Parts: sequence; structure tokens; C-alpha cells
Amino acid sequence: MSVSTLLSGFALLSLILHRAVAQSGIICVDPVPLILENESPLTLTFTRKQGTSGTITATYTISSLSATTADYGGSPTGTITMNDGETTASLDIPITDDSLMEPTEQFRFILSGANVGPDSNVLISIQDDDVYSPWSQWVDGTCTTTCDPGTKTDTRDRTCVSPFTNLCVQPLTDTRTNPCNLGDCTVITEWTTWADDGSCSATCGPGIQSQVRNRTCSGICPGNFMGMEARNIDCNEGPCPVITEWTAWADDGSCSVTCGLGIQSQVRNRTCSANCPANFMGTETRTVDCNNGPCPVITEWTAWADDGSCSVTCGPGIQSQVRNRTCSANCPANFMGMETRTVDCNNGPCPVITEWTAWADDGSCSVTCGLGIQSQVRNRTCSANCPANFMGTETRTVDCNNGLCPTSGWSKYNRWTGRGWHGRFGRHHSSWTRWTGSGSSPSSGSGWSGWSSWSNGGLCMSNCRQIYLRRRSCPRGHCSGGSLQRFYKRCFTNSHCRRYRYYG
Repeated sequence: MSVSTLLSGFALLSLILHRAVAQSGIICVDPVPLILENESPLTLTFTRKQGTSGTITATYTISSLSATTADYGGSPTGTITMNDGETTASLDIPITDDSLMEPTEQFRFILSGANVGPDSNVLISIQDDDVYSPWSQWVDGTCTTTCDPGTKTDTRDRTCVSPFTNLCVQPLTDTRTNPCNLGDCTVITEWTTWADDGSCSATCGPGIQSQVRNRTCSGICPGNFMGMEARNIDCNEGPCPVITEWTAWADDGSCSVTCGLGIQSQVRNRTCSANCPANFMGTETRTVDCNNGPCPVITEWTAWADDGSCSVTCGPGIQSQVRNRTCSANCPANFMGMETRTVDCNNGPCPVITEWTAWADDGSCSVTCGLGIQSQVRNRTCSANCPANFMGTETRTVDCNNGLCPTSGWSKYNRWTGRGWHGRFGRHHSSWTRWTGSGSSPSSGSGWSGWSSWSNGGLCMSNCRQIYLRRRSCPRGHCSGGSLQRFYKRCFTNSHCRRYRYYG
């Protein structure tokens, strides 16, 4: 193979490698400024140039010069890698801050490899910070404007404390620029109109009214700026009201209870003329104790009791009933001590009373001959629940005549004797007697027994006469004359006879 052929192949290979490097790029280390011992760590930055495709790697080496590994830390060798698309990387190198006063120390950082650019070697200088005093506090500068935004330059100082003044190569004065604003420029508004400040010093009549007006100042206001101004003017709230004295307390309504202890509401009033205070009260109330005396004691109602009789004596009717209670003193006006009601009552089925039967003789005529008295009777019946005064039998006497009596042995009847009476029909006898035998007294005769006592012979008749009788018997059976004597006496036991005036 000729030399020309080898040179051509080598050139082609170099071109291919250059294109590959051009596509992936190269790694360069950025310049490093002077670093102080107290500014650890030192951050090295790397930039990828001429391409961003794929991953590229470079090897680094830290080479000591006047600085030793006691002045810096970290591994003396390593790699810097940038992945596909990455364009920057960084590496921190610790710096040792000792207390020794030393001259500036140096070491070198070197990149190597196929992907390294021309900026692959940097000299790093470490300046001893112990040759300077600490920085002073920042001193504010003067704002470039008196109002509105401006700038100011602040300063701080330090001194060189090293006996080797050649070591103090850094500035001893530092500055910074900051924005400043001493406030908005002055803008003062016009005074507002006067306005009342509070109320008139008097609620009525003449008084003093305080008024104020205002203005504002923005920005930097003058030292004698007044934002408020006050004045006093006359005011008059009209004539003063006339408020009367309170009236005496008076009851408002009734006691809360009608008896015992309770509460009584009372009220009093006053009046006010025009321009009365907003809080004026014309009426005031209070409550006081009241006592209407001991409460009444009302007993329980008694049991219902019949009041009178059933409205009918038989069959269904109405029965009035009543119950009572009592109340002690201070009774309610509507208290009722008695209460009534009506209930149904039934005294059983009503009695059925038949009509009177016809009058019938009861026994024989009182004499066997001549005029006599005949007792008669009639009857009626009553079913259950009959009246207490029910009479089932009624009797009466009527005249009877059994013919003329034989005349032998007897004289004629002697005249009637007795006392008379007056009625509306003229003079009548109220009592009279005639004898049915002869002689002055028919009390005895041959074969007769003695007369019995006179007895009432019946009811008072409609002619106001009542018969009295006496009898005798004939034990031997051979007597002549009558066995019965009678006389009539005036009577007043029926209503007809009571209408006539008796006289003696």
C-alpha cells in the first residue's frame, strides 16, 4: 500500500471522527475568577458546544501548583458527563478557609478526552482572605431625587491588615446601587366645605355648633401642614320643651289574682311640649304587690238529690234534682252554690180504676115497718200502684118504708124537737128526735133488754143530716114495739153543708 493511500484513509477517518464530534459537541470549562478562601465551594461550570446529540464524557485532573490538597478538597480526578440534549454541567470543589496569612495560591484544572474543546485548561487562584479586615456596614447614599422614585449608591470599606501589602490586591471600597423613594411629591387638595362636628351645645335654645373642614396632602408634606381646621358658629335648636311632673302612680288594670297575694301594674304619666328629647318617655310603669284578701274555700259538690217528686205519679216523667256547695268569704261574683238538673223518672205503670158499680142494698131496712134507713154500697177496683187515698167501697143511707106499723101498744109519734139553723133556704132543724114508742121514755118495756148507746149511723147526707141509732133486743121473743130508735143531727162534714152558717 502506498503512502498516498494511507494518507487518504487517515484523512477520511479524521473526517468521520470530526463529523461525529461535530454532532455530539465538545465540552469546555468556563473561565474562573479569583476566589477567596472564605467563598467555598468553588463552582466550575462547563458548556457543551458544537452539538447536543448523544452522551459525551470528559476526564478531568486537578494539578497542584502553589496550592496543595490542604487548600482544596474533592477527588483529584473524575469525569464530566452530559446526556443527550444537555448543554451545561457543574462541579463543586471545596476550598479550605484556614487562619494562616498566606500569599495567593494556585492549582490547575485540566479536561482531557476526545470530546474536549480548546477551553480545557484553567488556572485557579485562591486569595487569602485574612489580609483584609471585615467589611464595614453599608452606608446609605443620597437619593438622586427628593420625591418620587430615584437611586442611591451605598458604600462599605475594609482595610489591608497584612504586613505584606502586596497581597492586598482587591479593592478596599465596595459600592452598590439601590432604588430609593423619599415619597410621592407633595399634592395638597382644596379645603372641603364646612361640616357640623357633633351636635349643638344645647338641645334647645341658643348654643354653639362646632364645624370642621378637611384637606389632604400626599407625598412629602410641609412640616406645618394642617389637614383639618375647626371653627365655632351660633346654633339654635328652637324653643326648649316644657316637661310636666310625673302624675301620681295609678293602678293599671286589676290585681293579677282575685284573692291572695298578687301583682298590680301601675302607671304614671307626664307631658312634653314641642321639641321633646328623642328619649322622652311620657308613660312609666311599675309593678307592686297586691292582696285581695284570703281566697275563698269552695267545697265539693254534694251528691245529686231529688228535689220534690216525679212529675207524674205513674209512668215515665221528669224528676228535678239538686246539688249544693258552699263558699267562704270573697266568693266570686259568679259563684253558684246550687245547681239543678232534670232526670227521667218512672213510678211504675199507672193504676187502672174501674167505674163505680150501681148502688146495692147492704143489709135490710132499719125497721120492719114504717119509715127507716137503708144502707147501700157500691164498689170499684184499682190495679197496682193505687193512690194512698183510694177507696174501693163507698156507702150511703137512703130512706126505706116497710109499710104501716101496727098501732096497738104505741102512741103516735111526738113532735120533732131540736135546735134550728139558718141557710139560704130558710129555717131548718139541725138536730131533732122523735120516739117510736109510747110514754115519756121508750128505754124499757115488758120483755125488752135495755137500749144500746147511740151510734153514728152513716155519712153526712146531702140534706146536712146524720143519723144516730140505738137498738134493743127481745130475749124472750114475746115483745111488742120496735127494736130500733133513731134521731137526726145537723152535720157540716161535706162541702155543701159548710156553706151554711151555724147558729145556736
